[in-house]
Amino acid sequence: EKTCEESTSFDLTPYDVASAITAVDRLLVEQAKEVSQGDSLTEDLNVESLSSGSKININTIAKIKQILLDLEAAIDSYEVPSDKGITKPGIFIYELLERAHLTYNTKADIHDALEQIIGCLSGLPGIFLSTAGLQKLVDIIQLVFCGEPSDQDKQKQKEFNTAHFKATF
Repeated sequence: EKTCEESTSFDLTPYDVASAITAVDRLLVEQAKEVSQGDSLTEDLNVESLSSGSKININTIAKIKQILLDLEAAIDSYEVPSDKGITKPGIFIYELLERAHLTYNTKADIHDALEQIIGCLSGLPGIFLSTAGLQKLVDIIQLVFCGEPSDQDKQKQKEFNTAHFKATF
């Protein structure tokens, strides 16, 4: 029972979100340097990952950064008493993620963009930057948005996915 619980549980700390923002911001800075040097003024300002060969548009990177900033703001908007936490029903995770524009409709694009960003960061020579926060968000998307419900069944899927869970701050 404990193993099942642990395999479907996750922690998303403010540090995770902050480190993800830092990583994405670093990629934007590196791309801006290349643009200012005139090295990558090709095809819609794309960043090419050395490891995967995939390309990601700089506008997509900026959108992911905004999603992360919105997620950070959503989490920070809840006052948590220091002596006791807050516990909400499991379905609350969808409300929280929706405030960062992360929904069943956007999950695939965001997931793919995060994977590409991780690949790009790992392909940057001479730079070590932890992508653990980004990878944690990729894992959370896969866990929270499991299943492919039709538009009519999305609410039922959310309720089913979270029936035995709770969100704790």
